[in-house]
Amino acid sequence: MAGPDSLALLLADARFPAGGHAHSGGIEQAIDSGAVESIPTLRTFLEGRLRTAGVLVTYASASLCHKATATEIDNLPALWDEANEELSARLPSPASRATSRRIGGQLLRSGLTVFPGPILRSLSATRGKEDPHHPVVLGAVGASASLTPHATAVVAAYNSVAGPAAAAVRLLGLDPLAVTGIIASLGPTIDDIANSASAEGDEPLRLLPSFASPALDLLTEIHSRREERLFAS
Repeated sequence: MAGPDSLALLLADARFPAGGHAHSGGIEQAIDSGAVESIPTLRTFLEGRLRTAGVLVTYASASLCHKATATEIDNLPALWDEANEELSARLPSPASRATSRRIGGQLLRSGLTVFPGPILRSLSATRGKEDPHHPVVLGAVGASASLTPHATAVVAAYNSVAGPAAAAVRLLGLDPLAVTGIIASLGPTIDDIANSASAEGDEPLRLLPSFASPALDLLTEIHSRREERLFAS
């Protein structure tokens, strides 16, 4: 049977059917606007994304993994409701909120099949007209897969830059080895963010970080209004 470490690798694998391959994390619009056009500008974009949107996703996912594991099943619906409210409050862009819920819904559907259990069934049962936000689902999937909050945090932080990096290779035809080198150079930052996030799992959800990324929000809104695009976001 696979252990927690290998299951973390599974979740971080782009081939895991979580729907992330259809989203560029804002990089498509950044490229079309001229903000990203080379390896150096891609590095700047990815580091900025990691330290803003990536931090939020990482802290939320680690916190929800910890709380879902420690909470009685009957009390989980209240946790999911609070978590989704806190995430919505931290995503000022309507397009970003919609994307977060869209990816969350896809991850939940995959998680229910790959990691079935009461935690994900509870989350699925609370779905109304909207799917839960992606970090909420990732935290629940991590808990259902018996991952530690730290392992879940590493997956969240890594995916926040790996997806946009892969999209940049497709959109710009960049050297994939050089792009992989960027991800490797961000490794210490990914580890630092994951370490900090997992250490604060006991903190109330209202204290989740909310670093502003107005440029990314604007790119996301512009992208959502385009008629022709390769990626959904």
